[in-house]
Amino acid sequence: MRHNKEEIILEYLMSMNDYVRGEELGKIAHCSPQNISYHVRRLKMKGLDITVSHKGYKYDRDVDVRLKAIKNKFKQIDILFMHIRSCLDLKNIQSPDNDKKFILYTYNEANFFCSNSTGNFSFITNLFDRIEIPKYISLFLTQFTDNYDVRVEEINNDGAMFFTVERYIIGKYMKWEGIEHIQLVLNCCSEDAKYGYKIFPLSKLLGTYVGLKRFSILIFDFLYDNLTNH
Repeated sequence: MRHNKEEIILEYLMSMNDYVRGEELGKIAHCSPQNISYHVRRLKMKGLDITVSHKGYKYDRDVDVRLKAIKNKFKQIDILFMHIRSCLDLKNIQSPDNDKKFILYTYNEANFFCSNSTGNFSFITNLFDRIEIPKYISLFLTQFTDNYDVRVEEINNDGAMFFTVERYIIGKYMKWEGIEHIQLVLNCCSEDAKYGYKIFPLSKLLGTYVGLKRFSILIFDFLYDNLTNH
C-alpha cells in the first residue's frame, strides 16, 4: 500500500521518542529537507501536534498521555469521554448508554458549518443540566485567545448560536433534544463568510497553527474543573 509523504513523515515521527532531523526524514520520505519543512507545515495546518525547533521535528507524545488522563478523570465522575475518529455528523451519534452523561469529540466531522473539517474540532455532550456550556466555552476561548472578547450570539433565525470575535465567527453552538453540539474553527475553513460575519480560524487570530490534541486537553480540563467546582 502506497502512502503519501505526509503520512510517511507522521508515521515516522510518531515512532520516534526524540527529535528527528530534516535530513533523516528526507531519506525516509525520499524528498529534500526543504520539502520536509513544507509537509510538516501542512501537517501542523491539519492540527497535528508536532514541535519544530533547531533540533528538528518531534511528535508530541505527551498529548496522548494527557488525553487518557482526562478520560479517566471524567470516568471518575461518571461521564463517558470518547474520541470519535471520523463521522458525517456528530449529532447522529448516540451514547452507548442513553441514560449516561457523555462527551464525544472528533477532529473530522464532515458536516462542519464552514464546509471544512480538516484541522478543526467538534464535540457533543448532554451535560446541559450540570454546566452552561456556551458560557464556559466563550470564557475558555477568551482566555485561550489572550483575552479577545469572545461572545455567543444568535445571528440568524435557525436556532444556532455562534462564537464571535468582533465581526468574526470562530465557532457554532447548537442544541436539540437535550444534546449540545459545538464546532470550533481552529485551523481551516472553506467558506469566507456567513450571515454577514467573516469566518476566521483561531490560528489566524493567534498567528500560529493550533494543535488539536493540545487544544482538546486545555478545553476539556477547563470544562472538567468548572464541572467539579460548579
